[in-house]
Parts: sequence; C-alpha cells; structure tokens
Amino acid sequence: MRRQIGAIALKKFLILIMVWSHSIFAEEVDDLYISLVPIPDQTLASRHQGINDALKNVLVKLTGNSAVIQLAAVQPSLKNATLYVDAISFEALPNNLSIYDNAEGLNLGLRVNFSHSAIDNLIRRSELPVLPSNRPKLIFWIVRDDVEAGRRLLGKDTKGASFTDADEQLMRDLSRVMKDRGIPFILPSLDLEDQLTLSAEEAWNLASEKIEIASERYGADAWVAMRFYRSSNGKIRGSWKYWANNKSYFDDFGMESDVSFIPPVINELIDGLAGSFSYVPQKTKNVLIVKVFDVQSLDNYKKINEELTRLELVNSIDLVSINRDEIHFAISSEGNSDLLHDALIRSGRFEMRTADLSHKDSSLSFDWKNQ
Repeated sequence: MRRQIGAIALKKFLILIMVWSHSIFAEEVDDLYISLVPIPDQTLASRHQGINDALKNVLVKLTGNSAVIQLAAVQPSLKNATLYVDAISFEALPNNLSIYDNAEGLNLGLRVNFSHSAIDNLIRRSELPVLPSNRPKLIFWIVRDDVEAGRRLLGKDTKGASFTDADEQLMRDLSRVMKDRGIPFILPSLDLEDQLTLSAEEAWNLASEKIEIASERYGADAWVAMRFYRSSNGKIRGSWKYWANNKSYFDDFGMESDVSFIPPVINELIDGLAGSFSYVPQKTKNVLIVKVFDVQSLDNYKKINEELTRLELVNSIDLVSINRDEIHFAISSEGNSDLLHDALIRSGRFEMRTADLSHKDSSLSFDWKNQ
C-alpha cells in the first residue's frame, strides 16, 4: 500500500530541492529562436526582409513543419515580424556553401534573436504544432547507383575516386538543411562493422530489418534510407523510407539534378517525420501520474526533476508521494501520455517498466537509469 510522506518530512525535502538549479543536457537543440540570414546590405528595407525571412526560418524550426508559413493565421505575424524581435546584429557569413546560400555573392548576414515568449504566444494563438527542443536524432543511410561505380553507400568516412563533387555537394546540402531545421543527425561510419551488417544492395532495397539492425549501434531515435540514380535524360530519380515511433513511411521523388535535389526532398521528409514527435498545445491540460522507481538519493531526485522541467510539453510538476525508492509526480502536460512517454525515453534516463509496457493514459511508470 502506498505510504504518503509525512508533512514535516515533505516540507524539509521540498526546501532541499528548491535550492537546486536546472541543467541543459546535450540532447537539447540550441538556437531554435535564432536565425542568421543573408542580406544584400544594411538598408532598412534589407533589414525588414531579413527579419521576415528569419521569422519564417524560426517558425519552421520550432514547429517541425515548413508548411506553417503558408497558413493564413500566420501571415499577419510575418508582415509584422519586427514585433517579435529581441535583438539583431550584422555579421559576415561563413565562407561555406554547405551552411549558407551565398551563391549570388552575398557575404553579409543578419542574425535575428526572437523573443521566446512572443514566439510561443504566436504559436499558441495560431494553434501551430510544437516540436520540442529534446529532439530525435536521425541516422541517414544514403545509397547512389552510378553507371560506372555501381551502387555505393555514402557516409561520413566515404573516400576514394568514386566520391564525386556531386557527392560532396549532397553532403553539404544535407548538413545545411538539417541545421536549418534544427534536427540532429549522423551519418554512418561505413566501417567494417557497417559493411558486414548492411550492404549497399540491401540499403538500395530499403530492407527495413537490415537497416534497423545497422542503426542500433548509433543510438539514433529514427532512421532514414534514401536511394537515387541519374536517369538517361539527366534527371534524378529516387525513393526514401524512414522509420520513427515504430512506423515506417515511403515515397518516391524526381528532380532535375543531384546538386539541388536534397533540400526539397529532405524538407518534405522532415515535415512528415517531425509530426511523429510534435504536439499542438492544448487549452485543456492533461494531468498524468508519472511513477519513477529506483530513486536512490536526493541527487537522483534533482536529476529527475531537471529532466521533467525542461520538457516544453510539461506545464507543471507536483510531488504526490515518496515511498522508499519510489516517487510519484502529478504532471500537467500539453500532450498525451504517448508524447510524454516518448520524450522521457528519448532523454536516455528513463526506462519503461516491463510490467507497465501497456501504459494507461492516466499513468506512466519508469525505472530511473542512474548514470
């Protein structure tokens, strides 16, 4: 039977935990409210256009959906983008085409810092989705079919004469898009272990089971497999499949050239994938009981409290009870139990209890992983 903590003990316990500060963990994505955009000069017109472009970028990063900037509810805010600005500064753009598009000779950038509260209110008012800053890490398995070199996987350690300028541009474009979207990602090493686990032919066939096994060593939250080739008329043809939250999705694509096909293809892919991890803030909050077991010390409690507090979908946390190494929290959440469950699992510090794998909407149970 659950034993409630005594009033005096609870008061002392709460006094102790109130003095602890909160930490930001490595899994968090930074700079979601900041955007650096190219501008031609420092005139007022260029600044206004730069702020408008920067607001679009930030809304796409925060929501996980590039289509939100086309919504009628968002258009008035885009026309008055300066109302959401905290600070701006001018700086030289890095001489690196993989991050910023200065193909037209632009080397001046406008860095715009937006107000967190103002942007959050805009998102709520417009009923836009929210992709939390504790974001899924993706691994990309990319295979090219070339007439001369055959089918080959592209990764972070891809080398040799078969690695073309187009391959290098593809990797730069991928890095740029993922940075712009605020999504962490990795490329496979393509070392001996990868080669033994997943062949280029299996990747080309989008063999889900093989790709899943090959992805496990990288600790990714989701994987993306993409195959492509240049047709006889010079156009790029390909397909992609991704796996996230125990569901897989597939689509084909066709583009004019392999130099430019990555941005539109990856943006469309991320729009769909991010939906598995995002939520729309609700006016009526859900209250969930979260039970955490194997809490051996006050330091463990501090870390648990930090993990819960930093989640955007969590509005409030109330301590319900403590019984030896078991702590119960009442959490007011803007998302359902599945979203909260996935966010906590993704942190790497909570493990779903075997006895509670089929969790109910009103309660979640975890073992604390003390690292």
